[in-house]
Amino acid sequence: MKISIKHIAFATLLNAGLAYGQNNQPELKTWSVGARLVHLYDLPSYKYDTETSRDMKGLNGDNTKFDLGVDLYVEKQFTPFWGVQVGFRTGGLTGANEVEYYENSFYEGTADLLFNLSNLDKRHMDSRWNYYARLGMGMGNFTSERYLTLDDSPNGNFDDNYWEGRVGAGLQYEINSSWRVELDVAYNLAFNDGFDGYNNSTGNDPYLSTGLGIAYTFGKKENNPMYGVNFFSPEYFGEPESAKVDNRPTAADSALANELTGAKSQMEEMNALIAKQEADLAELKAQKQKVEAPKTQREFVFFAFDSAILSEDAKRELAKTMAEVTGAIKVTGYADNTGDSSYNEKLKMRRAEAVKQFLVQGLQMSEESITVQLADEVKDLKNNEFLNRKVVVEFQQ
Repeated sequence: MKISIKHIAFATLLNAGLAYGQNNQPELKTWSVGARLVHLYDLPSYKYDTETSRDMKGLNGDNTKFDLGVDLYVEKQFTPFWGVQVGFRTGGLTGANEVEYYENSFYEGTADLLFNLSNLDKRHMDSRWNYYARLGMGMGNFTSERYLTLDDSPNGNFDDNYWEGRVGAGLQYEINSSWRVELDVAYNLAFNDGFDGYNNSTGNDPYLSTGLGIAYTFGKKENNPMYGVNFFSPEYFGEPESAKVDNRPTAADSALANELTGAKSQMEEMNALIAKQEADLAELKAQKQKVEAPKTQREFVFFAFDSAILSEDAKRELAKTMAEVTGAIKVTGYADNTGDSSYNEKLKMRRAEAVKQFLVQGLQMSEESITVQLADEVKDLKNNEFLNRKVVVEFQQ
């Protein structure tokens, strides 16, 4: 037997990965069980057939069916790159040609070597999708019946054991760390020419299997399955011994720890001092605001007897005093005791409105900020009645 360099390199990769993983890997989940519903299709094989006796194939007329089977398996991953599946398949096939058709049923034990190709791709570190290839064999028993298409009469049967070889590929999607779904396609070759009911001992019978299934991986939920971990990731390789740091404290470490403790204590004292200074500053600001609280100012505008017309002097004084005022303004109208009281009330209002009109039109102040009111009482000033002929303007400044 010739052993090529490729075979040696391949075996070395498997053994090296297994040995390294056993010594360095964290706790990864390696055991799984799965089931697939499989579509089985008899592939035509004309290598040994004559023109009058063509090989029967699946989905070929009314005498064939959409054939189904079931796969059950147990899986063990040895590294993220490779593992083994041991399983059981049962199902049945139908096929037909121009003159006859057949039906068979079979069961077999299987063993497959899995190669998780996606786990060799460093760009595939964080993907839930995995793709793989597999190579395997099976051994089982079949029963086949052959019939003539013309009248459905039996035309031969076989009941025999057989060996099988197969090669396939698949796609997996990780739902979570315990469950996955998968699509699997394989080319299967039964090493028994009677698998399809016709045996001239000159060939083998191939068929295609396409399975859709689900698998469960045993282990804690917080641990990842090995088949979903990249072969080159730290999660599989772990930390090399050469990269591990001795965490035992040294004398220098103790000295540094003491310095850090002292610095931390000083920092806490400084923070406490800063907090006290900030509190004192806030108190000073509050006191300053109390001292600087706005005071109510008054401006007096005097009028002639029985008049509500502002003099030019009064206008100049108002313009000077009220130029910087922006807040609320209260205007109160007064009048002396001379004459009828109802007349004096109207005179008070005319004087107050005259001042308001000047503030709004002359000084461009907001009308909404000005409140007009009338004085309730008038002081008896005897010979100084002119002091009651006024308007008082109150504002904050």
